[in-house]
Amino acid sequence: AEHKPPPAMVDKIKTTARTKAEGLLLTPAMGAVINYMPSVVLRSREPNKYATDRKGLLMIGGPGLGKSIAAQFMAALGKIEIAAATDAARIFATEGEAAFYEFTRALRKQETIIDDLGAEREVMSFGNSSPMADWLQDRYSAWQIGGPVTHIVTNLSPEQIGKKYGPRVLDRVQEFTTPTPLAGKSLRINKPQPQE
Repeated sequence: AEHKPPPAMVDKIKTTARTKAEGLLLTPAMGAVINYMPSVVLRSREPNKYATDRKGLLMIGGPGLGKSIAAQFMAALGKIEIAAATDAARIFATEGEAAFYEFTRALRKQETIIDDLGAEREVMSFGNSSPMADWLQDRYSAWQIGGPVTHIVTNLSPEQIGKKYGPRVLDRVQEFTTPTPLAGKSLRINKPQPQE
């Protein structure tokens, strides 16, 4: 039976993540990732031994808040796959439905971060449904029966996710992820300029 990991172990994982993040901007997104890392590490290191957070992160916020950098850090540190929604949609649009489903099936058994959900070009399958909505529903179905965790990075609000992919997809996304709203001004705009 799974049991709670010792607090000292959780603290050590967070400290290690914080140390490895030195030199990167400690944005709220990075803070959320560092706090979540014990679940990622314990899931990969000792599956089924410790009770971990089985919900993924749903990082929501405007552009330029460091969400994608935090996701890349999490992917590298936690050996998690990362797939851009824009790449998935491009595969669907240029190579077809079979190539898209091959791409998503290859990730089905792996903890995955879907980056930039909502930034992809609008594409529809022959059944007039969004392939991204199908992918999210497939990830949810796998998660329901003990499959891998899915993390999502998006500029869309929950309401916008519902409008773009449908209320059913939004309901499932909200069940298998923990919304992590991030606020602030774009770091790209506020970046200090080098002095001459």
